[in-house]
Amino acid sequence: MKKIKRILCAAAIVILSFSLTLPAGAITDKTVCLGGVPFGVRFKTSGVTVAELEEIETDSGAACPAREAGLEAGDVIVKLNGDAVTGAQDVIAHIAKCGGKSINVLYKRHGEEREAVITPTRDKKGNYRAGMWIRDSAAGIGTVTYYDEKTGQFAGLGHGICNSETGELVPLSRFAA
Repeated sequence: MKKIKRILCAAAIVILSFSLTLPAGAITDKTVCLGGVPFGVRFKTSGVTVAELEEIETDSGAACPAREAGLEAGDVIVKLNGDAVTGAQDVIAHIAKCGGKSINVLYKRHGEEREAVITPTRDKKGNYRAGMWIRDSAAGIGTVTYYDEKTGQFAGLGHGICNSETGELVPLSRFAA
């Protein structure tokens, strides 16, 4: 309990010293509630990220069409056969209905656009696969710093959301409900 009181006291001193150093006229009648509460967020990625590559067991042995085409974990698939990719389901549908025909892939690696051609292969169950695990969303946590009861606006302190395989920032497009 003493530790909590010391932390609150230190926070009050920081806030008080901050308010004492504001220029004249900067203080308004606006009131906000202080935060400190953790919150979680989920975002849709911009494109679909290749999370991992894996070998597929086929009737003629193991294969990984995505690796053979030059894709790597961390690549972001943007288009398939000229169609924009908006989620993992787009990639899954293109591969499932390809009938073994090649798929033109526009992807980004380290922000640079590249092209590849993947020819999905049939697994032992008869499904076409490319040998890649993909994701189209990312999640993270942050801490609410303040909340405005009148407007519902808040600010939070968080961190960049990184790809666990590559350590690079995940390209985000929008907040996912």
